[in-house]
Formats: sequence, structure tokens, C-alpha cells
Amino acid sequence: MKLLTFYSDSHKELYEEFFLESYNRLLKDSFELNARHINQLSKTGEYNAEGFSETMVEKLNHIIANIDITDDEPLVFADCDIQFFSDFSEDIKNELDDYDVKFQNDVVCRCAGFFVAKQSEEVLNFFRMMRELLLKNIKPGIDDQVILNSMINQNMDLGVKHGMLPNNKYFTVAASSTGPKQWNGEDFEVPKELLVHHGNWTVGLDNKFKLMRMVKNKMMINAD
Repeated sequence: MKLLTFYSDSHKELYEEFFLESYNRLLKDSFELNARHINQLSKTGEYNAEGFSETMVEKLNHIIANIDITDDEPLVFADCDIQFFSDFSEDIKNELDDYDVKFQNDVVCRCAGFFVAKQSEEVLNFFRMMRELLLKNIKPGIDDQVILNSMINQNMDLGVKHGMLPNNKYFTVAASSTGPKQWNGEDFEVPKELLVHHGNWTVGLDNKFKLMRMVKNKMMINAD
């Protein structure tokens, strides 16, 4: 199964310490990793910084270029601020079931930073529609996730059956007792069923490192 991600220089260390390390340890026999290194379009790479929206266009380009409608296997996309705690390949196929695409549950919306999708004409057109709308509305504060949830909230004809993954397995801190709000160092519980953790709902690379290390340490304690 394909696993897509992308990163720029600002996120290279984050990608290597968490995403790539856990992929090599747990997923390399189940997933074919396609990690694209892109130019640094944003000075800091931080959420909603100047150039962030343009970076999300590159993300959508990467997804669209790798959807093979002749391939019956689904694909998974994961942002580079994600770490893995188990081989979830069979679980996520079961979760997808008869849906076309399922996104991570971001509590208040669908998260565009982690999803599983069929490789079909319908899914390809769906992501092309997202890209077209993002390019038409591109400015700081407008990104692929804003476009995605706007499309859903406006009841647009998306041509796909979409849903959300369970947040006890595909986890974000906003799904815990601290959220939904920006994480600033608060303690929280991690579910024992956790398979994938996305270090979102915090701003700045320093906070992302702290958050992802906290989750990793908690999972190590749970495993003892």
C-alpha cells in the first residue's frame, strides 16, 4: 500500500526523528513510502505563515500525481509531523470499508493531514477540485483543510463518500481531555489503542517536538 508524505527543510528533522524512524521500524514491510522533499516556500513552515497556503498546493500536487486509478489498493497520506505505533495497514483498510475517503477526526472538522482513500477516478477528481478551489482562494489563512471543510459544510457535490477515522486509534491531542484547543504543554491521556499520532493542534516546531516526544514517552510507559 502507498504511504505518501512531503516535507521541506524546516520540517526535515521532525520528519526523520518521528515519521521516518517509526516507518522504518514498523511499516516498511506493509507500505511503500513516497516522501517528497519540496522547496521551502514558507520562511518558518509554521501553520498559516506566509507561503503556507502555497505549500499546501504542493501537497495536493503530490497526492494527485500519485493516485493510480488502475490500482485497487487504497493509499494513505500522512503529514510529516506524524508518528506510528503499530502496523495499521489492515486496520485502516477495514476502516475505509465502502467509503471513498476517510480523514482523521480533528474533533471540530476533518483533518486533511491524514487520510486513507481509494485510488479511483472519483477520488482523483475530488482532490483536483480541492486544488482548484485552493488556487482560486489562495491567501494566508486559507489552506487545503479550510477548503475541504468548506466544501463539506456547503454541501457541495463532492462525488465521493467521505467519513472520519476513530480518534482513539488515529489520534490528535485535540481528541483528548485537553481539547479541542491549542496545546501548550498540558498533560493528557493517550488511548491504549493508539496506532497513529498526528502532532497538530499546536503552533511552532518546538512545541511539535515536545508534543510528539510526550506521546512517544507515554506509549513506551503503556507498553511496559
